[in-house]
Amino acid sequence: MGLVRLLLMLFLWKGVLCDDEAIHKYYRLTVPQTVTAQEGLCVLIPCQFTIQETGEAAERPHGYWIIKGEAWDGPAVASNDGTREIRADTRGRFKLVGDVTRRDCSLRIDDVSTGDTRTYYFRYEHSRRSSIKYNYNFYPLIVTVVALQDTPEISLRDPVMEGERVTVRCTAPGRCSGTAPEITWSPESEVKYREDVYNTDGTRTYTSTITFIAAMEHNNKRLSCTTYFPAVRKYTKSSVSLTVGCRQDTPEISLPGRVIEGETVNVRCMVRGRCSGTVKKINWTSESKVKYLEQVYGAYNPDGTVTYTSAITFTAAMEHNNKRLSCTAYFPAVNKYITSSGSLTVDYPPRTPKINYEDVTTQDWSEKQENISFKNVLEGRSVNILCSVDSSPLSNLTWIKGEKPILEKESIQNLTLSLSNVEFENQGQYWCVAKNKHGLANSSLVINIESQKLPPLLLIGGTVTGAVVLAGVCLLAWLISRKVRRKRDNKEGASNVKETVADSIPIYSVVKKTPKIPRAENNPCSGASTMDSKEDMFENFSKDNLQYATIHFSRAKPGSKPSPLPEDALYSEVKVH
Repeated sequence: MGLVRLLLMLFLWKGVLCDDEAIHKYYRLTVPQTVTAQEGLCVLIPCQFTIQETGEAAERPHGYWIIKGEAWDGPAVASNDGTREIRADTRGRFKLVGDVTRRDCSLRIDDVSTGDTRTYYFRYEHSRRSSIKYNYNFYPLIVTVVALQDTPEISLRDPVMEGERVTVRCTAPGRCSGTAPEITWSPESEVKYREDVYNTDGTRTYTSTITFIAAMEHNNKRLSCTTYFPAVRKYTKSSVSLTVGCRQDTPEISLPGRVIEGETVNVRCMVRGRCSGTVKKINWTSESKVKYLEQVYGAYNPDGTVTYTSAITFTAAMEHNNKRLSCTAYFPAVNKYITSSGSLTVDYPPRTPKINYEDVTTQDWSEKQENISFKNVLEGRSVNILCSVDSSPLSNLTWIKGEKPILEKESIQNLTLSLSNVEFENQGQYWCVAKNKHGLANSSLVINIESQKLPPLLLIGGTVTGAVVLAGVCLLAWLISRKVRRKRDNKEGASNVKETVADSIPIYSVVKKTPKIPRAENNPCSGASTMDSKEDMFENFSKDNLQYATIHFSRAKPGSKPSPLPEDALYSEVKVH
């Protein structure tokens, strides 16, 4: 009896196998053979299937996911058949999310637990009355559950600068639509919000975002995001280190409001909220030459930062007034210079006013020199006298003639006095007086008025002067003519000399053996140049072999020396007639 039963079972099983092999080509299932899921998360398993198309209309096709080894008509883990019993341990977690009418058998498992590690198969029913029903046992789905390994994903911009608003986002692992995870932050933030995003595939993404103002206390500190999955009571956490950089703030310059010339000035440049050691140096520059003493120091703040300060001291001077004083901080970490500037107001008494003159009639600034003190002005001209002064604060300027103010204005730098068609009554000394609360100064200009018409007396004097000059010219011409005439007469007299042997006073002469008289051109007393033609003048005078000569000394030069006496001289006698 037992043998017959065994043979019958083998026959039936063979028939089933043959039948399955015949229809296997029409019923196929495309699904991952093995799927690994993490505990507490979710998993979406894509699935597609085919059936034997007979043209039979489907009233309402159903799909079932069943644990392998359990009866196909027993409780399923997931189904779109509302009348089918679902296992208690998978109810609400296993969902047939695919559209069976479109041959989609996709399965999603939420809140995965270790008990979900099993092998599953899919069953399709065209309709309850249809003969198209098939168990896809040849395409099992093996699900393996492992411990939770994924951690939250933290996104932020790093580094951030001190004082900036920081936004940090934490996204829970998995794309689940089951029990929502709880997301917490450490350290806690005053400003945080949760955001749940529904995805197109029916899953959800859970995020938590916090915002805060970065401070140096956050630098290199751990920021943690923890995700708790209550369905499986599992935690997962991620942490990041936030880098907070030192913000390159503009240095702050503290300047006194107003100072007086000669006072001591203290100026400070502070770089606040700095990370320790990030400011290497602080430099000072000025539009005017400032000689100062500098002191640099740092003060530690409660949050561990350092405020760097550079203080300079100098004596206020006029050239510092309204000049820019700049402080530059250098940050070597970013190789950056940041400068802050300010102006110093220095009060001082008026300096000596400068006076310039302008001839309005000719529009000629002929007097550009400073501190002009005297000017001749033609009668009838129009002139401007400009007084300018340097002072702080501005001075009250006044023009004064004699003891009477004639023009004054308050808090100005220049004051012009205009004189139109000047007359002799405008002649005099004009004073420019500058005054402010620190002192006063003044300068003056003397104006002399000249008439454009010549008086009668000046005309008579000019006529007489002209006559005298003319007479002098005539006299000079007569003297020159007389001198020339006398010179000509002297030359003619020398050529007409006559002999005279009366009682005379012998002077000097030389007579040689030769009876001829020497030529006058060698005589230092050259004046008798005609004596060569008078050689025979004394031939008839031969008494005692004496020979005489007459010499005219009217043109002799004073201090002339006679020629030395020759050795062959016989006798010489010269007389003056």
